[in-house]
Order: sequence, then structure tokens, then C-alpha cells
Amino acid sequence: MIREVIDFIKNNKWYVLLVVLLLGLYFYQFHGGLSSDSEKWDHFGSYIGGIFSAVTLLSVLHGMQLERKRFKEQKEEFENDKRVLEKRRRKEDF
Repeated sequence: MIREVIDFIKNNKWYVLLVVLLLGLYFYQFHGGLSSDSEKWDHFGSYIGGIFSAVTLLSVLHGMQLERKRFKEQKEEFENDKRVLEKRRRKEDF
């Protein structure tokens, strides 16, 4: 699963672009540069936390979607195996 998430991130570089864009917008809005004012760092931390929580939510939702798909495939495979075994059992009964 971790491999699939890494592949997803590699294939969807727009996540990285989005984070960079949002950071750029923050620095543009608040006139960039590093500040010695702790209140500005507090706001920046809240901003970054909001960004990463949204990205994390999207990643979790994608992971759930992958798991749901995998579960459906396993269920179909199980049903297929069940039918094959039923056919074999019927042939053996005759």
C-alpha cells in the first residue's frame, strides 16, 4: 500500500505544485522574508498545518479508494474460486 501511495504522489506531481503555490501565495500576501515576530510564525504554522491536513485527507481518501478497489477484486476472485470448486465437486460426485 505504501508503494502505491508513493507511486500516486510521483504520478500526481500537482500535490507538490499545490503546496509550493500555496507557500508562494502566503509569502506574497505577507511580503515574504523571515520574521522575528512569533505571532507571524504562529500564523504561518497554522497555515502550513491547514495545507498539510488537506493533503493528508486527500491521501487518506485515495488510500481508502485503493483499499475498496482491492477488496472488491479479492471478493470477485473469491467468488470465482468458489464457483470453480463447486463445479469440481459436482463433477467428482458423478
